[in-house]
Amino acid sequence: MPWFGGCLLLAEPILIFFMNFNPYKFYCQAVVFLMVIFTITSCVDSTFENPSKEVGNPIPPNTATISIAGLIAEYAPSSNNMINEIDSGTVIVGQVISSDQAGNIYKEVYLQDETAGILMRLDASALYNEYPIGMEIAVDCSQLVMGAYETNPQLGIPSIYNNQPSAGRIPAPLANEYITKGATKELEVTTVSLAQIFGNIDAYAGKWVKIENMSVAEADRGKTFANAEEQISQNRKFNDGTGLADIEMRTSGYADFAGQKLPAGTGTVYGILSKFRGGPQLYINSSSDLVGFDGDNGSGGEGEIYFQENFDNWQDGQVAAEGWSNITAAGTVSWVKESSAGHYVAFSPFRSGDASSEGWLVLPEVEGANMFLEFRMAVGFMVDGHTEVMKVMVSEDFAGDVNAAQWVDFTDQVTFPEDIGKSEGKFWQWKGSSIDLSQFSGGVHIAFVYYGSDANSTKLELDNIVVRAGASEGDGGNTPTPGPDNYYRDAADKSGYELKTTLYHIINYQTEQLTYGELWTAYESTDLRDGNIVWDMYSHNPSGTQPYEYTFQTDQCGNTPGHEGGCYNREHSFPKSWFGGTVYPMYTDLVSVVPVDSHVNTIRSNYPYGEVANPNYTSDNGGKRGANTTSGYSGTVFEPIDEYKGDFARIYFYMATRYEDEIASWENNSTQSDAVLDGSSDKVFEDWQLELLLKWHENDPVSQKEIDRNEAVYTIQKNRNPYVDHPEYVQSIWGVSTAQ
Repeated sequence: MPWFGGCLLLAEPILIFFMNFNPYKFYCQAVVFLMVIFTITSCVDSTFENPSKEVGNPIPPNTATISIAGLIAEYAPSSNNMINEIDSGTVIVGQVISSDQAGNIYKEVYLQDETAGILMRLDASALYNEYPIGMEIAVDCSQLVMGAYETNPQLGIPSIYNNQPSAGRIPAPLANEYITKGATKELEVTTVSLAQIFGNIDAYAGKWVKIENMSVAEADRGKTFANAEEQISQNRKFNDGTGLADIEMRTSGYADFAGQKLPAGTGTVYGILSKFRGGPQLYINSSSDLVGFDGDNGSGGEGEIYFQENFDNWQDGQVAAEGWSNITAAGTVSWVKESSAGHYVAFSPFRSGDASSEGWLVLPEVEGANMFLEFRMAVGFMVDGHTEVMKVMVSEDFAGDVNAAQWVDFTDQVTFPEDIGKSEGKFWQWKGSSIDLSQFSGGVHIAFVYYGSDANSTKLELDNIVVRAGASEGDGGNTPTPGPDNYYRDAADKSGYELKTTLYHIINYQTEQLTYGELWTAYESTDLRDGNIVWDMYSHNPSGTQPYEYTFQTDQCGNTPGHEGGCYNREHSFPKSWFGGTVYPMYTDLVSVVPVDSHVNTIRSNYPYGEVANPNYTSDNGGKRGANTTSGYSGTVFEPIDEYKGDFARIYFYMATRYEDEIASWENNSTQSDAVLDGSSDKVFEDWQLELLLKWHENDPVSQKEIDRNEAVYTIQKNRNPYVDHPEYVQSIWGVSTAQ
């Protein structure tokens, strides 16, 4: 049966078109798809009526043909790579429980009825205006499909993600074809305990819940909700003091409250109870969903907040808020408020025709003592050489005319995005600044001044402007300061698995997730040897003539030949089949994915590392494949040369730590992963493999190559391998080898 029921002639070409998906042709396919999808909108046949379509009209009784729980039971797929078409005439009715106003929810609407809740994907922003919290809506699920993301069911249109079927976002122009708005009512809330959630998550998944007596878990106390500076989504653990497992709260790095400190003490959490890989995960709409916490989290630095604006409640368009001055000193462009990806103010003279653009955004007067200014900024559509984009100025006598006032320039304290002035740089790398204004006492005006032109039209965005008393508290420790000593400050005085968990929290803050293609470029920094030569641990001979060498880019693989010395490719030293395949961030984790000869990579396959006495294959540098000789496992393994055994051992210890929160579930992904992993999240490895890794770690100490690679990885990926920086951590956590 085709996805779009009666639209057989159109639906089948779409299916065939996308099943032959080619990422390089995606743009063209997307255009064709949108053209076709607009053609088929007339095929939607709603089975219920609300003729006025006006907000406030109640959904007629008996509109729903099935409950949300019934819909999930009948149509939820059994895996992430499946979708199930929903029968024509299927209608659900639910109450909206989500809001994207604060930026934590993105292009999604969560709705619940008395039986369950579900996520619906919509390709639109500012959905809180169309579907406010508490609104009852009816959804005609005809022509929709149900997919799942890591076991969390989702409604959407047929789509493709990573070459696999998925529930895609419903295009905004089509939303009214599926959704009928009803009246807005008081939000229904389910009071539940962690014991109830962990005991039967399916009874509560997708609902708006209230959990009492909650506090931030010890490992996350003092941190912020997420990494606001780098806009990285992060998980924070909460518990209710019962001794049960912690529940994770996930917050987007784009949320307006991402940079706020987590609350201290004990209070009540309201939120959307979602599922991730079968376990519970909480989402909140805003930080106000955490109520009554009775501790002092230290937010506000050393004193009170004098001024704060995150632009959440501003209307889009020209900045004209009371007390603010939006002054065009040169050209025709002025500051505007936007909400296309959050809420912020922006300036761009692109296509203005202005030979010079100068725009002043002056805050209302701020009064205080020992003041510090904090804000976030990002740039996009950069122009080569356009580096003087903004200045921060402060005046004590501004009265409306910027030219008549005396200004002090504090731009030297601003942290600008790294790629400013580079047209090929990365857009929207949000950076936070903290500026010392303690020289002032009393009333001041703070100005953000844009400088550019039609030719120099780099776009600037600003958000989360705060003036507070005392020094900034920074990001709450969720982006470790460079340098091993400070990076591992939270690990001091810890040992055993407690140390391992602390290290997990430290290195989990990975601020750059690479694409698979970006690994090629990264290797030019992380695995450089002797000029422009690839440091290939499967072919390098540390003490003699090199059997062959590879040059970056020139020798990277297209098609892998059936012999050594042909080209190099990307080796998952911790095989990808062990963690489920193309699953991020493991799939492109720069610590574990290394450049090697493509043929040896193929020979190694997904076999464990081990030791071989009688190899059935020996590589040109002495690597061996064959039956394992160490006690406890006799299957096929691959043995690298002694020079790099410690390198691979420390990579494995890194993987056991970086993915502590999920590695226990990888044991049964393949025969080989079952041979290596023991199904735990602390010890992680079977005895034979752990003993081998400990021996390799001790016999092949950290080299300068590893140290240099670790620094390069940190520069690119923003996290480190703790067992390179602190080899002693291995012994503290797993003990020492008993091998002689």
